[in-house]
Amino acid sequence: MNSNAPEPKPPITAEVEPPVPRQTVRRWRLIAAASSAIVPGLGQWLLHQRARAIVYWVALVGVIALWWPLRLPMTFWGWMFAIVATFALWIAGAIWALLGLRKSPARPRLLWLIAIVPLAVVVPILLCGWVLLPLSGCRLFHDPSNSMAPAIDPNDYIMVDVRDVAPHADAPVMFEHDGNVFVKRVIGMPGNYVQGVGGNISVNGALVNEPYVQHTGPRLPNLENFGPVSVPQGRIFVLGDNRDVSLDSRMQDFGTVPIAAITGKPLYVFVSDSPLRIGKTIH
Repeated sequence: MNSNAPEPKPPITAEVEPPVPRQTVRRWRLIAAASSAIVPGLGQWLLHQRARAIVYWVALVGVIALWWPLRLPMTFWGWMFAIVATFALWIAGAIWALLGLRKSPARPRLLWLIAIVPLAVVVPILLCGWVLLPLSGCRLFHDPSNSMAPAIDPNDYIMVDVRDVAPHADAPVMFEHDGNVFVKRVIGMPGNYVQGVGGNISVNGALVNEPYVQHTGPRLPNLENFGPVSVPQGRIFVLGDNRDVSLDSRMQDFGTVPIAAITGKPLYVFVSDSPLRIGKTIH
């Protein structure tokens, strides 16, 4: 036997990495889902699903555009669409990061949705209230008085455009007065003469048509008869629609309101005890 013959070499075998434990994969998907519940697409990026992450980020930019510059909350149905789109993006991003690919052998239990979905709901709620709604230039306001009934009931929550601070005759405005926030209707503009006779209001001698006015209390002579009042420059004369119970410019201790004190324009009813009032435009 030839002792100089080379020894046979062992066969070359490819090194196989040990499989990642399923528990680790599930835990990682849970982390990814929580990340997408905070920022849509972040979980997909952590799972190396780069294309999906980019799609979610493009959708995120689109959702933000609904709030600004499109300002959809200016109308009730626009506000509803913006809310639904926002919640759908956050919830979808979190769920798909949690479930991952359908063929994954380590998909987490669906019961984990109980932990992830609430997070994907709470985050957009906080985001809409603290960031997106102010970004759109709108805010929610509750006036507990009934001085503007029937246009605004005491239990109504209304949407207000805080960027529109220009007064318009015969239109409601929100303003600050003596540390409080009020909603009243503009009756007299700067330079106008406003007078009340028997409950009828005239501006510069012309009778004002007021189909929105109602009377729910005792009709007091000092509220029905006043003036004429000369509205100074830079100020407005305001009245409540519910004339018998409204604290407004008819009273000397209230007086006319500086235009600089206007903080917004009421748009529509967002929440009300009466379902038929929800979405009602405030005229």
